[in-house]
Amino acid sequence: MKSARKYQVGEVRPSQLLLNYGVGAIIDLPHISTLVMGLDDWDTTSSQEISEERLLQAVQSVLGGQVQRLLSPPAAETNTRNPLDRSARIGVPVATFPRWMVCPKCRLLAPTDAGYFELKPNPYQPDRTRYVHQNCTKQPTVLPSRFMIACEAGHLDDFPWVHFVHGSRPCKAELSMFEQGVSGEPSDIYIKCRTCNVSRAMSDAFSSDEEKSYHPQCRGRRPHLRDFEKKPCTNEARTMLLAASNTWFPLVFSSLSLPTSPDTLGQLVEAKWSVLEGAESVQDIAAFRRIRLLEHFSAYSDEEIWHRVEHRRSADNTEEALKPADLKVPEWRVLSNPASAPKADDFEVTAVSAPDGYSDYFQQVVLVERLREVRALTGFTRIESLSDYTEEEELPSEHIMRLSRSAPYWVPAAEVRGEGIFLQLREDALQKWIQQILVQRRDKTFYEAHK
Repeated sequence: MKSARKYQVGEVRPSQLLLNYGVGAIIDLPHISTLVMGLDDWDTTSSQEISEERLLQAVQSVLGGQVQRLLSPPAAETNTRNPLDRSARIGVPVATFPRWMVCPKCRLLAPTDAGYFELKPNPYQPDRTRYVHQNCTKQPTVLPSRFMIACEAGHLDDFPWVHFVHGSRPCKAELSMFEQGVSGEPSDIYIKCRTCNVSRAMSDAFSSDEEKSYHPQCRGRRPHLRDFEKKPCTNEARTMLLAASNTWFPLVFSSLSLPTSPDTLGQLVEAKWSVLEGAESVQDIAAFRRIRLLEHFSAYSDEEIWHRVEHRRSADNTEEALKPADLKVPEWRVLSNPASAPKADDFEVTAVSAPDGYSDYFQQVVLVERLREVRALTGFTRIESLSDYTEEEELPSEHIMRLSRSAPYWVPAAEVRGEGIFLQLREDALQKWIQQILVQRRDKTFYEAHK
């Protein structure tokens, strides 16, 4: 349920919001568990636009041409512990999930909206925000239930505790969760109804025994979008552990920032294209100068900048739209020809000799001394990772969960600067290895095992 009150509950890095804790992912905090909400709930007022034309084109080929921007996650310029400061309320929206909690004292199992538990925010130490059991001895901190359900279509839901214990039989249930032993295994956990004394072991939720197993039908819930699918979901829901690694797999596209212009002015135009693409005349260039949007262009006249903007715009109109599979092609061309690669503030490569004893295997070694990589999140899956599919197989689009209720006009992105190394193997050495008798003999075995 959407609340008007907002509290800071933790911190993550921008790159983590794409690779580890993106939209639809669960962040397990010290006292509560939260779900990152969809793009409809994000306030992008404090987000920064990230310019990377090749990556934007690839994202548009997947999500549609209405995607116009790559934006960084909203973040405050300064880190403050003052809850009255506006920057303390800037961030990525999350909601409590799972909604069912367990009291460690009396073992009560109930949802947060049942009235038993109260949220205790801590504005000065956000990581101590918690729920407490109001009517229990010393108001202990309650813990999120460790179980939930998900399906291969990307839906996620609270575990149906009442139905698990009672089935279709009606009961004004008040549930408890008890553990026998210290292993924490599902076989040592059972759920009991305080009203009618019926109980059931959690191992039934994972059992393969037809008589004992419990496999609920998926309701098509999308908690990160605060809704349910309009069409009924035909998948069988699986019981998942809160800390399971297969609850969220991101679909991220990445691109290296490669300078396409050999001269400084062209590279400056590329870097500021998010601003300059809105220019309609040379007068607009002068206006951008007056409001200090072109601070690094002092060595060039307005006419020179406008001429280069027109040249860039005409080149964009003649280029074919990139697809995700095409992102690596220009990167290969530049890295495999370091002598002709242009230099820029975020890109510089130097060819070096191969290490002693490896010249028969490496055609060339290239030091990437400066590098900028931009990543964009376009969707996610649950249970099955997209890396489980080979390049020849088509991505199962029906399993990819969307980031917003409607077609997005922007997607979250992050940029990373660093360095690296590019190794190009000799083609003849690879062919020689492929033709070896041992490889030929085992080729079929390897292929069958890989399938």
